[in-house]
Amino acid sequence: MVGLAASPALAQQEPATPAAPMTSAMPDSRAGATIAVNGLFTPETPYPLMLTMLLVGGFIRSMFFTGVNALAFADIADTDTGAMDRIVAEAAALAQFLTASEETATIRVETGWELPALDKPEYFESYLALDKPANRAAVFAALESPITPPVIERQNEMQDTINNLLNAVANGELDPQTALDTAKAELDKLIQ
Repeated sequence: MVGLAASPALAQQEPATPAAPMTSAMPDSRAGATIAVNGLFTPETPYPLMLTMLLVGGFIRSMFFTGVNALAFADIADTDTGAMDRIVAEAAALAQFLTASEETATIRVETGWELPALDKPEYFESYLALDKPANRAAVFAALESPITPPVIERQNEMQDTINNLLNAVANGELDPQTALDTAKAELDKLIQ
C-alpha cells in the first residue's frame, strides 16, 4: 500500500467506521443463482430461454460487480480519489506483469514452473534450448490438437496415490520398483 502512504491526506484520515452488516444476501444469491441455473440446461432446453437466462444472468452479475467496485471507493474523500486511482492502476500493471511480461515468462521457464500461456515463441527459446527431455518442441505441437481426457471414476484418488508414491521416490523413502508395485496394487483396488 505504498500509494496510500504517499498521500498525506489519506495517512491522516481517521479509519472509517465499519459498515453495518448486510442483512440480506440478495445480490450475492442472485448472482450465484444465475450461474447455477446454467447447470440446469439440457439439450432439450429451448434456445430463446437459454439466451434470456444468459442475458439476465450477465446483467445481474455486471451490476453486482460494478457495485462492488464502486464500494472500493466509498470511504475515500473526493480529494483523495486520485491516489486510489493510482493504486488501482498499479495493481492492474502488476497483474499484467505477472501474467504477460517477457521477464515473468523467462523466470517461469528458467525456474521450472509451468509454461506461461503466451503466444510469443521468443519467450520460450531458453525452454526449447534445454537438452532434456530431447523433444521439447513436441509440447507445443501437442497444443495444436488437444484431447479431452476421459472422465474416470475415482480419478482424483488415483492421481493422489500416484503423486504420493512419486514424492516418496523423490524423497528417497521408496525405491522405484517398490513404488510401481504399490501403485499397481492400490490402483487395482480403486478400479474395482
